[in-house]
Amino acid sequence: DPNSHLLGVIAGYGDVGNTNAYWAGGEAEFYMDNVTFELAAGYMNIDPSVGSSSDELFAFGDVAFYPMDNLRLSLGAARVAGFESANAKAEYMLDAMPMSLTLNGQVGEDSFASVTAGVAFYFGGKFDLADVATTSAVVAMLVTGLPAYVLVKVLTPGFFARKDTKT
Repeated sequence: DPNSHLLGVIAGYGDVGNTNAYWAGGEAEFYMDNVTFELAAGYMNIDPSVGSSSDELFAFGDVAFYPMDNLRLSLGAARVAGFESANAKAEYMLDAMPMSLTLNGQVGEDSFASVTAGVAFYFGGKFDLADVATTSAVVAMLVTGLPAYVLVKVLTPGFFARKDTKT
């Protein structure tokens, strides 16, 4: 039921200079009125161009609170390849425009600290942040099934063109 939860699969690839990273795992979101619990965890392989590759685990968790439909506040923690961090985020969607202001702060091991601010634009009608979170989660799940759908559409005509569907 997309009104109460979301379960999915995540995978990706990143090229960071001389290092490639591949990851795959699962994600889950649980919606309880104006609170959302977001979790993602899985396996990653870090493959530097010099040296040997390493297999690592990753995990992310956030708790988001919507005190108003246009305000999202969240706290979270992450562990990626043995590096632990915590974060706090705020996002406020402007009433007059389909855009929001974002602020993200992170702290982590080895005196790591980061603060970023930005602007996010939303297209496709009048949404508040609670709608955006739910809709984006559903769209993300639809996109994960897209490669299988494309393969069926590409391979099926060739199968039937052989006119030998019994063997």
